[in-house]
Amino acid sequence: MQDLNNYLMENFGKPADEISKTGYDNPVINHDFEMISFDDVAEDFNNRNKEFNGEFASADGLLIIEKENKNRIFFFEFKNIDYSKDEDRQMSIYYLHRYLELMKECEHECKVYDKINAISEYLVDRSHLSLRSKPSDSISLLYQVMKDFYGKENGEICIKKLFETEKFFFLVSKTQAQYLPFKNKSNRLNNIIKPLDFLKRFVPYHYNMVLAVNENGFDRYFYKRNEEYFN
Repeated sequence: MQDLNNYLMENFGKPADEISKTGYDNPVINHDFEMISFDDVAEDFNNRNKEFNGEFASADGLLIIEKENKNRIFFFEFKNIDYSKDEDRQMSIYYLHRYLELMKECEHECKVYDKINAISEYLVDRSHLSLRSKPSDSISLLYQVMKDFYGKENGEICIKKLFETEKFFFLVSKTQAQYLPFKNKSNRLNNIIKPLDFLKRFVPYHYNMVLAVNENGFDRYFYKRNEEYFN
């Protein structure tokens, strides 16, 4: 898959810190090695393939690394937020409740207050809903990109390549607590941030491993383990 990696890197490669910028231009990580901007890959693919209904909710970054004659696929989603805070984790719903509190204090009768308040508990934050689909959508998009690159007649070969390749998904955020399934099984109950609990459902059928880490975790569990690739 290194031929595909070279093509994507040549056409969609960007510094990792630039890809990790989210909101107010602040990068989540401080590394300038080249990474594939998977958002740009998704935009290019969607522009050229109008037959798909809707767009893929792709991860931000992609790397295909060959080590010991084996390919490994790494997807990265960067979030400049802290999932332990309600105002970050569920921003839309958090501010809706803030506005509802203000409505209670209005001088005139707020007839819509009771109706909005009644349904607010059933709402799902849009950003979190998008995040939940990114691990599966990212693999689906990569499969379609592979078919474009290797030829649509080679769809079964592309599926075989994906199944044979180790796949990892990193959610990198400002959250101090981390989900590290290989480190301590008690993470599942004690340290994982509850809204990120869905990530473990993608193992083992979609990914070999899914991790939710902060910047230090990114350095320790990805960058330092693959440092020779970037130098």
